[in-house]
Amino acid sequence: MGVNVAGLIRRGSSTAMVEGTSTCGGLVGENLEQGTVLDCVAAGHLVMRPLCRLGEGYSVGGLVGVNRGGLSTSYANSTLDVLLASGGVCEGCAGGLAGALIQGATPFFSVFANFSSAVLSDQAVGCGTMPPAGAQVVSWEALTHKATFKGWDMDEVWCMPAGSPPRLRWQNSQPVAVPGADQTVTIPYEQARATVWLDGSGSYD
Repeated sequence: MGVNVAGLIRRGSSTAMVEGTSTCGGLVGENLEQGTVLDCVAAGHLVMRPLCRLGEGYSVGGLVGVNRGGLSTSYANSTLDVLLASGGVCEGCAGGLAGALIQGATPFFSVFANFSSAVLSDQAVGCGTMPPAGAQVVSWEALTHKATFKGWDMDEVWCMPAGSPPRLRWQNSQPVAVPGADQTVTIPYEQARATVWLDGSGSYD
């Protein structure tokens, strides 16, 4: 998503490769003052190619490029690259979780980053005008321990496969069908279950 103006992004996940020249995030480019990101995960590859024109900078974050709003119970497990043109020099913000945190943003609650980057060391937030309360950079090992995610809803929202970071429960709710046969499958979704009839032409496993 480019810009979240005043929406609630909930239980979102992205493993996309994202490229940008000014602002980009693994899930959201910019989360504005009335926007909220809740129970989300980004585990993709971000490539920032700043133009380095006069007066322009860049902001890149594993989950959000620029955060001005609410951000809770979410994490990023991303790879970040900043590629400057030969001889290019420009200022920018890069963080494992958010590139920039703007004053007025709701304090973070229980958000984590684990990332691979040649341009970052242990920065959860690249630039900010207020402390990134609740934002932590954690090791891969910590990201796979349930104890790290105190206060997260592990019953209805998240699950913890052995040796893996949290997954949203809907990601484990894939319908199973037998190719080539007419059939009915039941698909769990949050608290409800939907029954779908499939004909042989559209079945898959």
